[in-house]
Amino acid sequence: MPDVRAFNIEAFKARFGDGAKASLFYYQPQWPAIDADVNQQDAIYLVKTAQMPSTALEEVTLNWQGFDWKFPGKHTYTDVVITFNVDLKAKIRNTFEKWSNLCHNPVNNFYTTHNVYMVDQRLQILEPGV
Repeated sequence: MPDVRAFNIEAFKARFGDGAKASLFYYQPQWPAIDADVNQQDAIYLVKTAQMPSTALEEVTLNWQGFDWKFPGKHTYTDVVITFNVDLKAKIRNTFEKWSNLCHNPVNNFYTTHNVYMVDQRLQILEPGV
């Protein structure tokens, strides 16, 4: 059993470093073919926080000769959460609403195919001090 009295907080902080913080992410939104109110370069500076998606490995239980055998099943990810600062004219919000309406427009009930509105996004963790 480790000696608790020997724990040194300064040594711990030196080994751990700054760690990943909510403000140490780089995200530049990629818009599909829409008339965006804010360009991609300006949207970078409106990102407030970002959260990397967590992952889970679902369990599959198989019955074999009266015993339950548990195996790894489907790998799932949670949603990516990105918080934006909204500018005075809400340009970033309007752009996301246009994107949402491209998926499904609630006024005319028009749906587009996924290849029209799906765009790869990139969320990158930055090193402290960069």
